[in-house]
Amino acid sequence: MVADFFYELLNGFLRLWINPVFYMALLLAFMLGIQRVKKERALFHFRVFDSLTDVYSTVVPGLITGIVLSIFFLGVGFMLSAGTIVLLMAITFILSLAFRPNLLTPSFVILLAVFVVFFLPDWETSFPIANQWIQDVQGTSMPNLFLLLSVLMFAEAFLILFQAKRWPSPRRMKSKRGRVVGGFETRRIWLVPTFLLVPGLGIERIDWWPIFGLGESFRFLLVPFVIGFRHFQTYTLPKQSTVREGKRLTIVAIVALAASVLSVFYDLPSVAIVGIALSFAMRIFLFYLAKKANHDRPFRFAEQNNGIMVLSIIPKTPASEMNLQAGEIIRKVNGISIRSAAEFYQALQQSNAAFCKLEVVDENGEVRFEQRALYHDEHHELGLIFVDESREFN
Repeated sequence: MVADFFYELLNGFLRLWINPVFYMALLLAFMLGIQRVKKERALFHFRVFDSLTDVYSTVVPGLITGIVLSIFFLGVGFMLSAGTIVLLMAITFILSLAFRPNLLTPSFVILLAVFVVFFLPDWETSFPIANQWIQDVQGTSMPNLFLLLSVLMFAEAFLILFQAKRWPSPRRMKSKRGRVVGGFETRRIWLVPTFLLVPGLGIERIDWWPIFGLGESFRFLLVPFVIGFRHFQTYTLPKQSTVREGKRLTIVAIVALAASVLSVFYDLPSVAIVGIALSFAMRIFLFYLAKKANHDRPFRFAEQNNGIMVLSIIPKTPASEMNLQAGEIIRKVNGISIRSAAEFYQALQQSNAAFCKLEVVDENGEVRFEQRALYHDEHHELGLIFVDESREFN
């Protein structure tokens, strides 16, 4: 029995490698990285993070999340038909072609699946497996689909809370009044490979397990779920705005999970359908709140009268070793007061070129000093991106 269990797990793992969504997700992550690098080069004449950072942020956090979800789904014995999984993968693949990560939020993918379930006609093809998939889709369990959505929403909230704040891409633009302002954009997808149970010949049912599924036998399938996220903000630091959105989504996920469990145990497909629709509506509402905050609140990153504001720090540069943070204001360079990026570079050149001492004001208004020796093979411009910068780091 144990040998059969691990044999089916291995087969389920190998099936991942023939799933086109798996490769599409990797391609999408790489292309998003290429687009980000091009945008950064257009704005600053250099990239802040390399394109492989996007691939890393897609795979590693998603893999960890997928392990947690797999333990949950296998533990409770959650089951979906093969046709329903094929439908979800087809929708994910098609939405990925738009290269818009926000379309890949689980609530939208599963809502589209519900529409397909309701409006899919009784097709008859010359391929038996396609006919079986069509029957599976038509017989999709709405409570199980709602439960899947609520768990994926938890995964989405977790990834937004703990991963979306990492490696935000800085932006520089002009406000409606013509002022130079800064902001941050995050465009990210997470590849979350998750084991599910699928009806079919394989392992025999064990008493009460699996709970969420019918049939006397089943097999394992590693499903590459893809979760997308896009966030643009100008009124606060990325770590604060993404955490706020993640907390809001967590509340929605908790309510959805409670309703989905109720719909499963009492077999209430109508409750599941309404829950899926409301979950999507709440996700759209959260998108609206984030956009409204950008519109209503003052710019966090703008030109200063008493110094220059740091918009971002380039990794692996002298500035990255000086404990400087985005949003902080540099008032003096080696004792020389500055009010613009040009004065910053001029003060750095006129003073001791082998040493850099900065007077910095943090977001709480407290003054501190950061200093570092500069060596002959290091560029004197440190690796800082300012909100208003007339001269770029090369």
